[in-house]
Amino acid sequence: ELRTRNQWHLQVLVQNKSGTVFTPEILKFSKSLAARIMAAPSYQNFCLVDTKSPGGTCASVESLLPFFFPPHVDELNPEDYESRPTGDHLTNIERAIDAVLRHGVFYYTDKNFSKEHRSSELFRMQFAFGSPLPGFESHKDRLREQEALLAEFMATSIRPILNGLETGMEGVTVLYGGDGITEREILLALTNDASLASIALLF
Repeated sequence: ELRTRNQWHLQVLVQNKSGTVFTPEILKFSKSLAARIMAAPSYQNFCLVDTKSPGGTCASVESLLPFFFPPHVDELNPEDYESRPTGDHLTNIERAIDAVLRHGVFYYTDKNFSKEHRSSELFRMQFAFGSPLPGFESHKDRLREQEALLAEFMATSIRPILNGLETGMEGVTVLYGGDGITEREILLALTNDASLASIALLF
């Protein structure tokens, strides 16, 4: 089926160089940015399809957002909490951090985040894109053509959102990288944070 294979990814990092990302302003900004990316032109033509949802909707962004903006309790699955849809309201931040630590979800923060160090300079969001794209038989079918279509989408729909994005918050910047799109500034974070080493594979 179209776009059901988890094929490509976009990593977006919100970085607070002067403190923690676990503030109401930064968390709300991150949620708003995720929604803006998913509302980009043609996003629904490239996004990974959530096969568990009716109607073939786009898979939710993978991040800590559901911990801070929890959906209805009866919708939660403890095994994939970080890939659930988000709710509308910001919950108690300290209790949300407790839940993150309890679930052991450390992929979306910096390397120092722990029970003893309950802050993080980084807030990672991962957007998944699926294959095969419309007009192709499988993920292997004319793969370079599919990758070229993805790169064009990234250049025309995603890069304009992220390139030079002003957060309106002192010390807070947005870094990004992924298949079909790169941003050199993310390499600076790589040199200082081993937990981001996996992003190096995107370049």
